[in-house]
Amino acid sequence: MVAVDARVVVSKVHRLRQTTRSQTRPSSDNICKVLAETYPEQLIEWLFGTQGVEARVLKTEISREPIHADSVILLASEDTVFHVEFQTAVTSDPPLPLRMLDYYVGLKRKFANKQVKQVLVMLRETAEVVPDRYEEG
Repeated sequence: MVAVDARVVVSKVHRLRQTTRSQTRPSSDNICKVLAETYPEQLIEWLFGTQGVEARVLKTEISREPIHADSVILLASEDTVFHVEFQTAVTSDPPLPLRMLDYYVGLKRKFANKQVKQVLVMLRETAEVVPDRYEEG
């Protein structure tokens, strides 16, 4: 079971609210980023089934264009980079599969000697089909 200290999360979300004055409340995307940065090992265990590892959160800007991945976690004990993307809607520009492909290529360029694993977390239920691969046409 994945353990999370709710007091730490509430404290970080409260600080996030204070720094995002343009919004009346922080977005679910921002809250998930806080959770990913606070509990990377638990996130990896929950989403990828990998247990008992130390992880550290990497800077998420990928060069070429400024592409910002939500959460990139590098396992200290393995040669694996985990990318977790949080999304509230299936429709996006560019389309989700192309965006995930962009992230994959950027991470692979930056960490050529590491395996890259990705997961997309939909934060809202949707009747739309969530594409699981990039296809043209």
